[in-house]
Amino acid sequence: CDLNIRIRKPGWCKEMLVNGSAVSDAPYYDAAGHYKAGEKIVFEWKRTLKTQQINGKIAFTYGELVLAADSAKTEKDIALPVHVSENPAYKVLKPEKGELVRIECQTDDGTLLLTDYQSCGKNWTQENNVISVWLNM
Repeated sequence: CDLNIRIRKPGWCKEMLVNGSAVSDAPYYDAAGHYKAGEKIVFEWKRTLKTQQINGKIAFTYGELVLAADSAKTEKDIALPVHVSENPAYKVLKPEKGELVRIECQTDDGTLLLTDYQSCGKNWTQENNVISVWLNM
């Protein structure tokens, strides 16, 4: 079967893999060709941690996901300033309780636990449950 397939590389993606191999930096990948029944094309968009800074605040994204700090998930005071380089070291941890992603980010002040925004604030009825996307610098 001949197929005409073009896959768009998202703007947040630095590296796109097709069947395990890195492809060009073009905004689209042309996967047109002749395919046998049951043959698969596997696309991967590699996520990386990025920072956004504005007005003395910092926010983090991981691929297409906006990350947040949730006071219910950490003992640290998330209102304290975060001092971090533009490309901080980080470790992707095993997600917990419905999270899409859980990341431990290295800061000058220790580690900062970040999770996907949509999994934060689940304990909003509890006193002092605070979440923040834009953290103080």
